[in-house]
Amino acid sequence: MLKLMLLLYALVLVQAGAHLHRIPIYRQKNFVKTRGNIRAEVAYVRTKYSAVSAISTAPANGGSSANSTTSTTSAPKEQLVNDMNMEYYGVITIGTPPQTFNVLFDTGSSNLWVPSIQCASPACQDHMSFNPTLSTTYTYTNEMITLKYGKGGMSGFLGIDVINVSGLVVTNQTFGLATTEQNNTFLYDGFDGIFGLAYASLAINNVVPPFYNMLTQGLITNPVFSFYLARNGTSQQGGELIFGGSDPSLYKGSMSYADITEQNYWQFNVDSASINGQILCTNCAAIADTGTSLLMAPMDIYKRIKVLLGVNSDDTIDCSNTSNMPTLLFSIGGKVFGVPNSAYIVPMEDGCLLGISGMETQFWILGDVFLGQYYSEFDLGKNRIGFASVNGMNYTMGGGASSLKQLRLLEFAALLAVLWKVLDCIN
Repeated sequence: MLKLMLLLYALVLVQAGAHLHRIPIYRQKNFVKTRGNIRAEVAYVRTKYSAVSAISTAPANGGSSANSTTSTTSAPKEQLVNDMNMEYYGVITIGTPPQTFNVLFDTGSSNLWVPSIQCASPACQDHMSFNPTLSTTYTYTNEMITLKYGKGGMSGFLGIDVINVSGLVVTNQTFGLATTEQNNTFLYDGFDGIFGLAYASLAINNVVPPFYNMLTQGLITNPVFSFYLARNGTSQQGGELIFGGSDPSLYKGSMSYADITEQNYWQFNVDSASINGQILCTNCAAIADTGTSLLMAPMDIYKRIKVLLGVNSDDTIDCSNTSNMPTLLFSIGGKVFGVPNSAYIVPMEDGCLLGISGMETQFWILGDVFLGQYYSEFDLGKNRIGFASVNGMNYTMGGGASSLKQLRLLEFAALLAVLWKVLDCIN
């Protein structure tokens, strides 16, 4: 009887882990990386942050929070897809009946928007668009909106409807409907729109971001979301976005936290940054941005990095020399987080390119080059950000989403075997 009860308990634990709102996400065919792709993104990021280029570095006494990890194993999870390590996005639905969209989950902006059926721009024509007349829950507004992204952006109007994010149904969500997308900024992107996850203070037109509505509507109780980004995931599995907490099974040890110093972007203080024994900065500000694939440094530091690594003037590198390049180190919250050369060197069809660039700011942008190496937690309630080592970098290798299911089955089988052996010893 005791054996049966323990087996049933183990089954309950596995079932609880299976109800984490994991959903498969599909995307368009991978695009091939080119120098043009990278340079276009550099221009995009530089313009994206030009409005905050005057943000000062974090104060010297900006310490880190206590290392008490915020976690849960029953939080809704949104699986992400990895498009050649350039962008991570998942599926949401809007309206009744639901209309489906791939969205970029972006901690570097705060608005939610998708193309409108009224948009005639080429970027809109090649993506899914929202038709308000088909939704019985849609509410019209008379408010216009314009969002700038790099040399392009979107303009359109605001609407209100229900959105569904991996089973989290948010009602009365205000979102943007693009009627124009300038300069084809998003023409070749696999995502249709953007789902902003930065602070509400950054939202254009004072729109309440979806994550805030999840909290006020009681869909989640813990004001935390977290990311596991698989750097070399397949088209089916690029990682997970978890709303309501963190999953300790995806990282090793405890989370290392740093306080948020500017509550608009997720800006925090890096104790120091160094490469090959050379200190690049101390007490330097940084922003964690899942909407950026590269790593951006202040211009003077970027130039120093190029000299130290022997990078050509056009950011190209001899691929035969990359294996011996040093690890870029960041000290955050009392722990050192390394970015290996395999992460900051971008292999191209005709050579290699530095995945680090510069901009005229006083802060770093830690995009997917950094975030792809670590589990990251964004704690809105305590205004802090946390990082931890990923629990096994081969977690998604060799099968994507199917390998995740396989891993859980193997873990369950191992648990049953151990329990069975213990019970045999007892008997």
